[in-house]
Amino acid sequence: RIKDASGNVIDSNSTTTITLTRTTGSGTLLGTLTQTVSSGIATFNDIKYTKAETIVIKATENTTGTNKNVSSSNIIVTSATVDLAQSLITSAAATVDVGSSILVTLTTKDAYGNQNPTGINSKAFSYNSSGGAGTFESINDLGSGVYTCNFTGTTPGVVTMTATINGGSVTSTPSPATVTVIGSQPIASIDWNIAPALTYTASDTVAMTTFKAQIKDSGGTVISGNST
Repeated sequence: RIKDASGNVIDSNSTTTITLTRTTGSGTLLGTLTQTVSSGIATFNDIKYTKAETIVIKATENTTGTNKNVSSSNIIVTSATVDLAQSLITSAAATVDVGSSILVTLTTKDAYGNQNPTGINSKAFSYNSSGGAGTFESINDLGSGVYTCNFTGTTPGVVTMTATINGGSVTSTPSPATVTVIGSQPIASIDWNIAPALTYTASDTVAMTTFKAQIKDSGGTVISGNST
């Protein structure tokens, strides 16, 4: 509102314009930033701000040429509700040896990319397998919406790290996109997947019926991740 030298609102003025600017912070004020006063008062009813930080808004009158202004107190803008598309999954490396671990990090964000969003009731780490496998340890809460977990490789192959927040899957692409588990499980035994035929007519042109050998771990499971 605009006032005279005695501190009274100039309610006879309905022509002066007032413009808002941000004097601290680094985001952009959104909305109608210039309004014309009505009975000495300019009303701003559509101002928005999307970056979580502390800002100060200054109102400046544009009519007198002296640019009289008033600044607000500190306005603390907090993060909005967690967003599955903006939240990020990162792994400390693109490879991990069988039996070794790497750190996987979930950085939660709101729809505007602000960290420390609200509304997080549960979170979990997992992976999608393309031959590889591993295990996760307990989740560590680092604060500000950041969570970490160690992933230990158990089966050679490729995995894609995933995470859920409140039961919903994080939809952003993890970085790196995949993690390769390197190494092989100890071979405990070998047997026939398809045994050779028990009879064969001597020939140097006709091959024996196809047969296959397979390697297994100590539990009797074929080591499908071993291609070496």
